[in-house]
Amino acid sequence: MFGKIITAVVTPFDENNNIDFESFSKVLEHLVKTHTDSIVVAGTTGESSTLTINEKINLFTYAKEKLPKKIKVIAAIGTNNTNETIKIVKKINKSNVDGYLIVTPYFNKPSQEGLYQHFKAIDSISTKPIIIYNVASRCGVEVNSQTLIRLYHDCNHIIGLKHASKNINMIAYLKKEMPQFLIYGGDDHYILDVLKNGGDGIISVISNYYGNEVYELINDYYNGFENMTLYEYTQMIAEIAFIEASPAPIKYILYKHNLILNNLRLPLVPLSSPFKQLIDNILD
Repeated sequence: MFGKIITAVVTPFDENNNIDFESFSKVLEHLVKTHTDSIVVAGTTGESSTLTINEKINLFTYAKEKLPKKIKVIAAIGTNNTNETIKIVKKINKSNVDGYLIVTPYFNKPSQEGLYQHFKAIDSISTKPIIIYNVASRCGVEVNSQTLIRLYHDCNHIIGLKHASKNINMIAYLKKEMPQFLIYGGDDHYILDVLKNGGDGIISVISNYYGNEVYELINDYYNGFENMTLYEYTQMIAEIAFIEASPAPIKYILYKHNLILNNLRLPLVPLSSPFKQLIDNILD
């Protein structure tokens, strides 16, 4: 449905901190050339918390217009307010995006029953496939295996999971219980671990620029070859991409390759000078 490489795309900003659609177009063109199958727009890497709903809709619309039909657009629209998320879903249902990425509610730390009711309520009004986003490091809570199984069987649109967790064994268990349930790794450090446990691919930050490398690593694995040299290289890039608050590092890398300006919206700021020097040394 969404392929093996889903890029969590950045949101470029201009000198006035408005969305830079010209640069966004350049990034999208680069993704087309480097094996991205789908993109997540306005997710964490896209600085979602600093975007208005109208800005998000404009990004979704622009991406759909610019990308070939084979590349799917997944709208990241989750909040920690169920009713607010439902309002957003109702609004985006009218668009031509291909699916939703909906994060677990952050800060208020609901119980498993609360998480079940939250996602079930959203599913009931959705017209598009939903990928649940588990990222306990940012949200303080994640949907556990039994709740995911319950949601999968009780809902019509929940089709997958972005699993940003070190608990990789959970992937193997879920795939055994629900073979058709799509599971994507949410951390570039664990690309091969996700695949070895039956996962379907990666929702990647580093593929904003290094899509060819991610593609080759995955393709080699499916052809029975673990390319350890390439694996170690992508591990190094993954370390760099999270050396400071994301997406500052990957934005700096894209800036160094003349794709975007090195601008972020507060409270995020551009990469600090020592880390810039580190990346400069690697890129040189």
